[in-house]
Amino acid sequence: MLSGQKSAVSKGLSKLTENRDHAVVIGASIAGLCAAQALASRFGRVTVVDRDEIGPETTFRRGAPQGYQPHFLLELGALTLERLFPGFREQLSADGVPLGDFGMLAQFQFPSGYTPLQPTGVFFQTFSRPFLEWHLRDRLLSHRNVNLVGGFRVEGLISDGVPPAVRGVRGRRFGESSDIYADLTVDATGRGSQISRLVEGIGITAIRERVVPADVSYTTRLYHGHPENGLHVFGTYPLAPHQPRGAGIVAIERDRCMVVMLAADGKPAPKNATEFHDFAKSLPNQFVSKYLNEHSPSGCLYRFSERNNRWRLLHHYKDWPVGLAALGDSVCVFNPPWAQTVVATGLYSSRF
Repeated sequence: MLSGQKSAVSKGLSKLTENRDHAVVIGASIAGLCAAQALASRFGRVTVVDRDEIGPETTFRRGAPQGYQPHFLLELGALTLERLFPGFREQLSADGVPLGDFGMLAQFQFPSGYTPLQPTGVFFQTFSRPFLEWHLRDRLLSHRNVNLVGGFRVEGLISDGVPPAVRGVRGRRFGESSDIYADLTVDATGRGSQISRLVEGIGITAIRERVVPADVSYTTRLYHGHPENGLHVFGTYPLAPHQPRGAGIVAIERDRCMVVMLAADGKPAPKNATEFHDFAKSLPNQFVSKYLNEHSPSGCLYRFSERNNRWRLLHHYKDWPVGLAALGDSVCVFNPPWAQTVVATGLYSSRF
């Protein structure tokens, strides 16, 4: 949530009645699962809906396209999750994801050289996005009053009154129309959020946006085996203006690594295995190329090219409907490391 302004979350909550029987959260990714956890102690029932079918064995899924790319939990992000899910980091550690000092397990290359390996007191954990989501879902669904409904595609909002108040969502599951009534509806559908279309459907004027283009794309592939030098993260970043390419290795669960190639300044990321290896060879540091030559792939290539930082200015609307809230990437899409810092500290730049 962005501080220093009345957010779309607080607007949706500010005029709620005392009736807190049911809340519905649209989206079962990280923001949605965290929202549902916060609501579980405040509402009689919480229903999380997602367009993907989600079960105990769900891994990478269409509704989280960035899930194929590397993820790791920084200190401030971890502390935020700890407040919602006490003991969460210890739970991840018990399931095979060690908690380590960032300064000892992560190294990055810059024009001046490599970051030194020394203790910082800042801890982090590395894993795949499905691994994190599975653990969040497991903790969330331990609440008897929380239900997850997969395969549900939201088509519109249920509303009444003038100005309109939101009373739930209309959608379709397995081809059947379905209405879910709720005292609070939360949009947490991420980068692909249809919040603008949904509110326009109940008479709210078009939502304005601010966009900062990034012109960055990246391609990731899974490999067997962690780096032999013990690092959990290694990165060489694209650096303006002379180096539009970068790469990284992130060690994850089950003795695998995610290897990512990053292309900046509108340059294309690799599209096939040959380009992937050639891209690594073109970098000033050959650590990534050496890793590729010594380890075998464990999956396909996945490209991601959502290049924009996007801020939907929901807080500007005086007629924002009662009973509707939005959070996470539905409101503001940041580069993920920035997002962990901004959300955890409550800081934002008014110049965005």
